[in-house]
Amino acid sequence: MKLTQVTLLGRMQLGRDYNPTYLAQYFDVTTAILRDTLCALAQEGFVKMINKADGKIAFRRVTNELPVQGDNATEQIRSTATFPVTRRVTGILSGYGASLASVRDLALLTRRA
Repeated sequence: MKLTQVTLLGRMQLGRDYNPTYLAQYFDVTTAILRDTLCALAQEGFVKMINKADGKIAFRRVTNELPVQGDNATEQIRSTATFPVTRRVTGILSGYGASLASVRDLALLTRRA
């Protein structure tokens, strides 16, 4: 089945939580592509993003309405023009070992016993 905003909302039941991995397998697409579509639907108010207690993210359909646009694949593609990121590192790195040690110490403090 082709993934569009309308077909995705048609698959989701109102008030039920959905795992993005499950929906990606259903539509036979990658999880990244499905998450982009879900995030676009969340911005438009059709679905809600929910943080679960186990740290996973689920999506819940919150309205019975369908988007007016969404069946056309070209309408779903959005791009933003940005300046190219160029970084120049010159000189000698200093304090790098101390920074790594502080991160290691913090990681050891949060480690489960």
